[in-house]
Amino acid sequence: MSLDKWLGKEEEEEETEEVEDELDSKEEKADSEQRTLIIPSKQEEKREEAEKKKSIVSKLSKYLLSCSNSKCQYKKTLMKRELTQQDKICPRCKSEMKIRKI
Repeated sequence: MSLDKWLGKEEEEEETEEVEDELDSKEEKADSEQRTLIIPSKQEEKREEAEKKKSIVSKLSKYLLSCSNSKCQYKKTLMKRELTQQDKICPRCKSEMKIRKI
């Protein structure tokens, strides 16, 4: 057996390892670039959700309802655009409630 066969294979293995290392480093760089791009998009989504919530809350009004019957003293707080007739009636004594917008 000659040593040329073995020496030739070792050199080829070293070359393929170098090529693989270069490819791995390129993939790592691409992965890190993708990671940096993903983070701002998530932040933008969070900002958009916060803006939607603010717009919804700005349309709502807060109402403090208290029962007009002095013995009942039932109170509740609602956040709605408009109160319905059912909201204005006390669930305990069925009398009309006083409405105060906050």
